[in-house]
Amino acid sequence: EVELRDASTAGITIATYLADYEVAVFIDSKEMEGPPGTISIERLEARAHTFE
Repeated sequence: EVELRDASTAGITIATYLADYEVAVFIDSKEMEGPPGTISIERLEARAHTFE
């Protein structure tokens, strides 16, 4: 089952949406190197230290 949700700029309140899910995929836009449409995958484990 797949559910799509527009969370806009939910900030930390996005955590309340995630409680019942095993996997979450976020689609967002950000300024980065590469041509428009470049796909970047970031895993939470790789960035966990930034949340401490």
